[in-house]
Amino acid sequence: MEIIERKSKVKKTVIDPESAIQVSYNSHGHLVIRFFKPDKENEDTVLVFTASQTRAIIRFVKNSIGGLW
Repeated sequence: MEIIERKSKVKKTVIDPESAIQVSYNSHGHLVIRFFKPDKENEDTVLVFTASQTRAIIRFVKNSIGGLW
């Protein structure tokens, strides 16, 4: 996965493809995606989405795979 922050300069973060992935909701109901290596406790990347971003992602997933379930 790549995260590209677009401004006057591009900042690119590459997530190690060997990372484990954890997807959950935080206590505020926001979608959280965590990339980590179990053997490296303090080296993880966490993406926390806002409430509106969470709703948009859930809506997209439901609309995309709704007929598959």
